[in-house]
Amino acid sequence: MKLNHILFIICVLPCGAKDLGVIGTTFEIVEKSLLKVIEERLQDLQTSGKLAEHQKELQERVRQSIDRPRPVEGLQKTTTYQSRDYDPSFVLDKDIKDHEGNMIATAGTKYNPLVYHSFGKPLLLIDGDDALQVNWALSQEGKIVLTQGTPLQLTKEHKRTFFFDQGGVLVKKLGLSKVPTRVSQKDKVLLIEEITLKDQANELYANKDQDDE
Repeated sequence: MKLNHILFIICVLPCGAKDLGVIGTTFEIVEKSLLKVIEERLQDLQTSGKLAEHQKELQERVRQSIDRPRPVEGLQKTTTYQSRDYDPSFVLDKDIKDHEGNMIATAGTKYNPLVYHSFGKPLLLIDGDDALQVNWALSQEGKIVLTQGTPLQLTKEHKRTFFFDQGGVLVKKLGLSKVPTRVSQKDKVLLIEEITLKDQANELYANKDQDDE
């Protein structure tokens, strides 16, 4: 009989358990709860007088993340106008039923939300730290969405709402790589346009030169 067969039989056959007694000192395994650890650390901070300082630092980090959210990475400035269509259709992965169990749509059905609902105003995705892009967006009809910058400050300054693409959700979903970009509805698809601001730049610099004179 081969060795591996012998080992297999040894593993599967019932073996009698034998009490070998206690060898050495045994200790109960006790693990602190996470809540207890947090309480102890907070108590240490309070005892050392650093709790208020710690809370202030947390508040400042939260304030900074609101005033200037983390920029969307991987974007470049548009240098050449380009456009493409984006089909928002998707295939249902499960049946959709109403509250009474009646079938609305079956799994495998292709669904285009633009057939049933309008996209609404265009989206204007821009770098909020670029004055030229901000001025362009303000001159357009649509919702201004920042990929970088200070939405609250710009909203206060220009009396117009500035949104922010938190986590780059829109950029990833639409496959964007450049700003400024305008996203609008064209029939049953979305039209994605990478906008170049060459003419606006010339106008901005001309006005600046006049102001300097």
